Amino acid sequence: MPTEDDANFWNSLHEFLKGSLAILPKPVSPPTVTRFPYEGERWKEQAQHDQAEEDTWLDTQEIIRHFCSKREWPKKSKAAARYFVEVRIKWALRVTWLWTIPDSRTGSVFFSRPKQSGFELFEWLLIDAYEQRSPPSTKVPIIFSEADGTRRTHYT
Repeated sequence: MPTEDDANFWNSLHEFLKGSLAILPKPVSPPTVTRFPYEGERWKEQAQHDQAEEDTWLDTQEIIRHFCSKREWPKKSKAAARYFVEVRIKWALRVTWLWTIPDSRTGSVFFSRPKQSGFELFEWLLIDAYEQRSPPSTKVPIIFSEADGTRRTHYT
């Protein structure tokens, strides 16, 4: 059964993530994404964003691993990769927040402290867990506009 030490660990990890985000050299901006005016084309924006993330995958991992091994963010790194590190930390903050919530009946958290150290867990969260957070989409919607103004969606 989880103890108060477990709750303190999860709270500390959550606070550490916040602090890490605060000292992360700020990205210039998210990758440039072409805006599409029609609702049926919004998926293209997400596809561009996803491609930009995939293009910086290794650089993003390198920044995270550097931080975990050296205990500081690298002095030089690509702005787009830093942006995606920020995205991952914000995702991890949402996840770890759930781990800090105590059971209303017992007052203890649900999860015991893992065997890994804080930096091992930090790296696991931002690389392994983030990259496995959801399966990739296997279908892409294609929306056809008919001459009469109706639309139909076909998935590839």
